Amino acid sequence: MFLRLLIALLVTLSLGSNALFAQQDEAENTGLIVLEMAGELGSEYSKLIGIVKTDWKSKGRTISVPAHVSYRLADGLVRIEHSTPIKKDGKTTGLVTLSTTIDSDALQIVDVPKGTQTFSAPRRKNEPAKKRTLTKTATKHHKLALSDLKGVELRSWKLTSSISD
Repeated sequence: MFLRLLIALLVTLSLGSNALFAQQDEAENTGLIVLEMAGELGSEYSKLIGIVKTDWKSKGRTISVPAHVSYRLADGLVRIEHSTPIKKDGKTTGLVTLSTTIDSDALQIVDVPKGTQTFSAPRRKNEPAKKRTLTKTATKHHKLALSDLKGVELRSWKLTSSISD
């Protein structure tokens, strides 16, 4: 259910990006990708961002995050990148980054039909159905499923200083 929510949310946010939905040579376009992590990779990622305190590889869980194609390499390879802030008590304390290079054939195109329910992410407990919204148009997006750490660079960064208003 969470995956469907995240996908619908990402699609809703990216409706203005026609390049993302082009089917001819989808990896050539830079756009949003739903990165679905499971197994060892999902477990390590969730530990770094602090959402799961135990090892959950054996339970078949997945975590989905937005990523993007940062650039295209020779021979149909593409570089995928993702980053997310780490927060504690409402304050940013660091950053987690993920990058990998994959064959563009590994990117799947997912159709999201008109009328797909969306809700806040993370979903609030007991969120009533009337608070959910429906997508207004049918859309498409890219999806990449990864499960092991081979070929993936997963880093955590500690925030040592910050300058802002």
